[in-house]
Amino acid sequence: MRIVDAQLHEPSVWGDWEWADRRLRWELMLELQLGQMNAVGVDAALLFAIDLDWARFAAARHPGRFAVVPMFAAVPGLHVLDAGAPDIERIVEELSAESGVVAVRIVRTVPKPDGGAVLAPAEAFDRLAAACARAALPLFMSTVGDLATPGRLAARHAELTVIVDHLGLPQPPSYRRDTTPFAQLPKLLALADHPNVVVKCSGAPTLSREGYPFADLWPHLRRVIGAFGVERVMWGSDFSRVLGRAGFHLRLPRGEEPYEGKHTYAEALHYVRDTDQLTPAEKAAILGETVQALLHWPGPR
Repeated sequence: MRIVDAQLHEPSVWGDWEWADRRLRWELMLELQLGQMNAVGVDAALLFAIDLDWARFAAARHPGRFAVVPMFAAVPGLHVLDAGAPDIERIVEELSAESGVVAVRIVRTVPKPDGGAVLAPAEAFDRLAAACARAALPLFMSTVGDLATPGRLAARHAELTVIVDHLGLPQPPSYRRDTTPFAQLPKLLALADHPNVVVKCSGAPTLSREGYPFADLWPHLRRVIGAFGVERVMWGSDFSRVLGRAGFHLRLPRGEEPYEGKHTYAEALHYVRDTDQLTPAEKAAILGETVQALLHWPGPR
């Protein structure tokens, strides 16, 4: 069984290394990422890097282990690509032809210091979504607080694969989780009516009240699998966000402190890999086969 982590940012380095040569930083982060993956048993990963050039560097070094998902936002202040760029069509076309790039991502919501969210206008991503559809480039969506837009884009572009990140639910440490963590799950399940909508179960243990092995998650996750089928459900850890830090600069203080739902990289994987709530075939699909099939990776897209 090939295990693919469908959500990693660049690994954090516990210390500010402002003076270091950029290439040396990249080398260190690559070794850290490989070490973490090898330690827990992850074979490959999608990189949603803040430093896009680092992700390209990693994928060029290890094309069988890393693929790149460039991120776009419509809220200023994020160090990602601009979803409102006048030449967005050209940018997407060039990305679709770039070796190592297998999809792009919309960052629709941005965390606020109080645990709330800034929600960019939905129409700010319409041109980006249309360009992805023309380029046959799957579209991940970080869209906490809005599960209507993925459905709207999926209906408008039937040929576009739309992947809802993090179950579409508010998760710590980025956001305050709902008092009932899965209260909004019915909105997600309604998206199963769109055959081109996929769910990424990334960061799910942050919604558990019990700790590892997160037994209280399975009644809800089984509903997701029942609605979408394993061919439209994929696993991701989002390990950097869970720790509250990505790379050298991006920090979320709430994530560096203890919080309910905080967990290790190994726990993020093993609660799925070792559970008796899934059959071996379901595990193989969710932990790797689905993402490989939908993104046509490894191999030409």
